This record gives sequence, C-alpha cells and structure tokens, in this order.
Amino acid sequence: MTFPPYDIASFPVTASADQLEGLRQEAELSLVQERSTTFEELERIEVRARELCDDRSVKSNERLIHLRAFCKQEIESPVRDVELRQIINQVRRERLGVAEPIGPKEKLFAEEAPWIWEGVVLKGTTTLVLALPKVGKSRLMTQMIGRLHHGAPDFLGQKLADVCPKVLIVGTDQPKNDWVKCLRLAGLLDEQGNQADCMVGLYTAGCPLHIDEEGIEKIVEYCEEYPGLLILLDSYAKCVQGLGLDERSADIADPLSDLQEAIAPYEATLVVIHHANKQSQGQSASMASRGSTALPAAVSQIVSMARVSSEEQSPIARRDNRIKLMTEGREGEPLELLIEQVEGGNSWHLHGTAEQIRQAQGFREVIEKLTDRQDEALSDICNHWIATGRGMDARHLENALKLKRQAARKVIQALKSKGLIIEWGQSETSSVGRPRILFRPVSEILDHYSS
Repeated sequence: MTFPPYDIASFPVTASADQLEGLRQEAELSLVQERSTTFEELERIEVRARELCDDRSVKSNERLIHLRAFCKQEIESPVRDVELRQIINQVRRERLGVAEPIGPKEKLFAEEAPWIWEGVVLKGTTTLVLALPKVGKSRLMTQMIGRLHHGAPDFLGQKLADVCPKVLIVGTDQPKNDWVKCLRLAGLLDEQGNQADCMVGLYTAGCPLHIDEEGIEKIVEYCEEYPGLLILLDSYAKCVQGLGLDERSADIADPLSDLQEAIAPYEATLVVIHHANKQSQGQSASMASRGSTALPAAVSQIVSMARVSSEEQSPIARRDNRIKLMTEGREGEPLELLIEQVEGGNSWHLHGTAEQIRQAQGFREVIEKLTDRQDEALSDICNHWIATGRGMDARHLENALKLKRQAARKVIQALKSKGLIIEWGQSETSSVGRPRILFRPVSEILDHYSS
C-alpha cells in the first residue's frame, strides 16, 4: 500500500504560478489524508489480528480467513493475503516478546549446551537424522523417547535429560500399524493401546500432516499449548511431498526454515528424519544427506546412521548388523558409536565408541601376530594379574615358562613395545638384591582375554 509522488507534469500547462501552487498544496493535502486513512486502516487490521490470535476458539489456520473477511467488509484499501499473513505473524511474535539484541555493555558468558540425549539430540534446536531406508532411524528415536519417558539415566551410553518433554510425532512416512509396533517396542504404548502420557499427538500416513502453511500453523498450536515440546518429523521428504520442491534445489530447505522460525519462540526441539544418499558410506554426517546440502546447513545437529557391512560384502560371509552412528554439530565434540538392533528390534545394544572398536581391533591384530612364546607369556601375565591383582616380573616369568633369563627379558620387552603390557610398580626389596620391575597387561588386553 504505497503511493506514487504527485506528477507535476499533469498540471495544466497554461496555469499561473498561483494556480500551480494551489494545485500542489491540494495534492499534498490529499496525499496526507490518504496516508492518514491508510495508517488508521492498518491499525484496525492489527487490532483485529490481535483479537483473532487471542480468541482460542479460532484455529490458527482460520485466522487468515477471518482477517481477509474483515478487510473485505471494513477496509477500503486493497490488502493481499501475504500482507495479512505478515501482520498475523508480527502479532504472534509480539505476544511472545520480541528478542532484543545484546547491548555492548552487557557481559557475555558461554552456557553449557542443554542436551535431551547427550551428544546426539540438542534441546531447543533442530537435529537432522540421516540414514538409508530400513536402518532403524524411527526405532532409534522412539526408543530414545521411551527411555526418557521411563526415567532412564542414559541410552546407548549417553546421558538423557532428567525430565521427558511432551512429544508430538508427525509420522507421515509410516502407516498406523507400523507406528503401533514402533511405539510398543519403545514402551510408549501398552497392550490396551493406551499411549504414554508424554504423547500429545501422532500423525501417520493415514492421517498425514505436511509442512505447508496449514501444517506449520497446526504444529505451532501444539507448541503454544506445550512449551518445550519435542517434535519428531518422519520423514522430511514425505512431509514436504506435494509442495512441488526439487530435492536437489536449495528450495527444499525452505519449509524447514519456515517451521523453525515459527516454533523458535516456544523452545521446541525438532528431530527431522531424512534419507541419506546411497553413496554416504564412509562420508561425514554433514555429507550424508540426500539431495541439496541446504538441508543439513539449516540445522544445528546432524546424526548419520550407516551399516558397517557394505553391499559388496560376500554373500557367504557372516552378516555384520552393527550400525555406525556419527554426529556433527555446533555444540560438543563429534560422536561415533557402534550400535546394533537386537532381540528382533526390541532393543539396541552399544558395542562401544568407534575409537574403542578401532583400538580393540588393533589389539586383536597385534595379538594375532605374536610368536607362540610371546602369546604364552602374555597369557600367563594376564592370568597372574586376574588371580592375584599383582604384576609379574621377568624372574617369575622365567620360572613359569622355564625360560632363560635373557629370553624372559626379551619377551617382556617385546610385549611392552607392542603396548600390550605396562610397568606397574616394583617388587618388595629382599635380601637377594634390588626390587624388580613389575608388569601388568593393559585393560584392553584383559577385555580381550576375558571375552
């Protein structure tokens, strides 16, 4: 609703200077009056928008319809829907309190990142979960929520928040029966079909919700009622289906950005499940997303899941069902876990961090290359430690394996150089001579021999 400057060229050419001045003053007065009328109309529109936002009987997706009808009846100036929508959003932001910038004299302190699932799901932000189909994205996230609901201190070795938030599942990717099984396995649904009290809504393929204008407004309604809401969006591709967006275009992230902006004032946590590209094996979490990189760029935390075994694995080889979970984000250190669905998908098992697995594999490879004498010596040192809790010196190893003194010392030096044993104090001084150095196996070797 803007007005062009008055065109002086439209004045009569034959008019006198006084007439021209009179016409100019009339034009300016007319413009002032039009602007005054416009300001009054805008104020009336804003008042009506506030009334609609405060009226709980008016659904969020109906506000625009009511405001459009009001303008048609009460407002003379033409107003477009996009302008009315902006006014509604402005009123909503005002009700929540406009964020003020930090002043130059205000002190700044770093705050510890609030985690819902430490290292994996960051509270109050968006986490993108990426994996190929049937890897277990939905079950992992719902079982994490189930652990939260039942007050478990951790999940797969990572600490959980003390309080479970209310949960909304926008599960447009799966039919109801699949969600029933998923929620039941997670302990969020009992045998009588009753949902856990943390659940506030479930959308399925049969009753879908899409991330269009209406869908975003609906999610905002939940956020208004349940501040700090945890929203599980499964999957992004299905939730934006029908919007005419190309996954390869940066526009694919627009609905997510709109949703993030709409729910930000309510401190909601958004977990978005999306499909990974087929070439994601071995790539970083941020590069695993299918389609445009605009989607991972729009989130604070990225979680990728990929099977350890590749498609090229021999068909006669024993299948490796372990899954590597990797994270990248703006808070905390990157995390790598090796996990596996066990008991037919009823639960998840943690094999350890990827670093622990690599280290254990490295120790196994070193042990496999030991000579018979070195392997026998290492086994004896381990058994002695397990039985007595004390280290072994070269003299005892010499006697136990019937070795010559020089050979025993050579074996101990070889095991020490390979990182399999470490010095662990000294033997008590005796009348025979000086105390001798004791050696014990490293903890990883004890794990290997006890497994």
